[in-house]
Amino acid sequence: TAPASGDDPNMRSGPLPRAIPLGALVAVLALAGAGMALAQMPQGQPPMQQQNNPQMRLMEIQQRLMAAQEQAFEANPQLQEQQEALEDLMIEKMQAQGFDPEARMATLDSLREQSQTPDLSEDQRQQMMVRAREAQQALQEGQAAVMQDSTVVAAQQALQQDVMTAMREQEPELDSLLDEFQALRMQMQMRQGQGMPPAQPPSEGPGGGR
Repeated sequence: TAPASGDDPNMRSGPLPRAIPLGALVAVLALAGAGMALAQMPQGQPPMQQQNNPQMRLMEIQQRLMAAQEQAFEANPQLQEQQEALEDLMIEKMQAQGFDPEARMATLDSLREQSQTPDLSEDQRQQMMVRAREAQQALQEGQAAVMQDSTVVAAQQALQQDVMTAMREQEPELDSLLDEFQALRMQMQMRQGQGMPPAQPPSEGPGGGR
């Protein structure tokens, strides 16, 4: 995420970004970007507009994927240990390259806590947002750097494979859901790039279901 400018009106009233959970970001690359894609979607659409709407289907798929991932970790406690080991490895590698991820995450946690103060001025909140985004960007840069390390890549790939295997046991339609999710995301990105309006339901007949 690029540092936000002082002219962005969304920053003035928006929440501070959360500290990045390193292990969660790399546990299942197939799910990466799902939260970001859905967070950018407009909310509060009328019921008729929700029918046959790709973004609503994306949200439905994401819920199923998140449920399958949660169930997979609950049924396989070793996955949590494997993820924590990967997180420790990433932190170690980031520190070796001059990054300080624990300090950055502590900064984000502290700023988020301070942001709950009710009498903060807009200027104070704006400064906190800028600091938080800088810390978040530093974390992302450190993560990108260590993902070039063969040891980290091997550990990440092993975890990804194990998690996906466990998720398939919880959600038999996992692979088709992931394929559909990626296809819908590409469809929406193409619409946005072409400046086209969101998909609309047909004027007659019921909307699309699952």
